[in-house]
Amino acid sequence: MPIDLGRLEELSRVVEQAIESIVQGSSSVSIVYDIYTRGLARVARAALKLADPGRALELVDAYSYPTMELPYVSERVSAILAFLRAPQQLHQLATAARLLQMRALAITTRLPSQIRKALRGFSALELDSDLYTLAALVGVLRAASRSSVARVARVGRELEIGPELVSDVEERFSHLAKLASSSLVLCTAATEPLCDELRFRGASAIYIHDALSIPCQPSVTLVYTSCEDHVVAQFLLSYRRRCGSAAVSSIRVNTDPLTASLYLLLAISGARGYGEQGL
Repeated sequence: MPIDLGRLEELSRVVEQAIESIVQGSSSVSIVYDIYTRGLARVARAALKLADPGRALELVDAYSYPTMELPYVSERVSAILAFLRAPQQLHQLATAARLLQMRALAITTRLPSQIRKALRGFSALELDSDLYTLAALVGVLRAASRSSVARVARVGRELEIGPELVSDVEERFSHLAKLASSSLVLCTAATEPLCDELRFRGASAIYIHDALSIPCQPSVTLVYTSCEDHVVAQFLLSYRRRCGSAAVSSIRVNTDPLTASLYLLLAISGARGYGEQGL
């Protein structure tokens, strides 16, 4: 189905306001991610760090952080910002934050009633599942773009998403159709939110360097930005040394790395047929 732009605008504005509220006045923020949100958290950290270089921002995973780290560092952490698309991780984080009296916000999907009841006052922003990555990404970029830092402020001008932009993006990135025939999709740091979304939909999609620790695949598509040319060149040397002549096709995106995944997500979100093919 075509993307609901009105709903995307509504959700992204709510995300923007919620993120502004949680990071405002916070000198140190832990950004928590799960199996479906590492790329989103990575872009959020980069954008928020550029917006306020003096703020300490740490990426941590939802599976170990509440029990192995948070109890020992809570005095040094001002707030927690969690991107959680796997709701089963939310209860553990909420319990730890409540016991330690931490300011926290989780941006998640629609929660089962039993989990919602167990949160008892913990701040959880529930987004539509089909718009989750897009709405969270646009929201965090908007929050960051309020900065006086020129590069981040400039990003804000790319976040007005209307029918003309979507149509242009779908045409410009029509070659993303090749993802459907790949046995594995690889993403770099700038494009990892795309792999987050593809993996949630059931596709085999991972971070580029994780490919060096799994069996070689018959067909691989690598999605990256032009500013990551050197990273990709080094990776391909290692991958081909390990996997020989395995086919690797590339999709190179020539945009700001902060907004690259926005365009990629718009392109696949408005496309027909991805669901049937596992993408």
